[in-house]
Amino acid sequence: MSIFHDSERHKNDVGEVFASLDKDKDGALNASDLSSFFSTYSSSVSRTDIENTLLEVGDGNQITKDQFFGLFYKHDAQHDPEEEFKVAFAKFDVDGDKNLSAQDLKTSLDAMGQNLTMDEIQEMIREADVDGTGMLNYEEFVKMVQTM
Repeated sequence: MSIFHDSERHKNDVGEVFASLDKDKDGALNASDLSSFFSTYSSSVSRTDIENTLLEVGDGNQITKDQFFGLFYKHDAQHDPEEEFKVAFAKFDVDGDKNLSAQDLKTSLDAMGQNLTMDEIQEMIREADVDGTGMLNYEEFVKMVQTM
């Protein structure tokens, strides 16, 4: 995703995403693993798109870590970063109030397999909360993601 600007950090982040999605630690992702990822990060990728990608990039049933990196970079040029931020923000905004509370972040991060404590999440918010509301608005969210 183009929300990552530093290429080395991007590779590390993509590697971490791969590892978190590879639930059985077999070094490959199947359609179910990819569906979970894309449902979190991109509402525009259908199950058919995923199956076609597995055929195009992988062996038809799964893709390896190297193939996943290639898939990720292939899609980089096709996505508008602003749209990616908006989609990500909307997915994190569980209650739809246009602000991310600690509970919104906890629910979303838990669903992604990132089991942070509420204290850790509140610290993230404190660091990014410019207007002092105790929640993140869209602009604060974007700035936080860009500095990760």
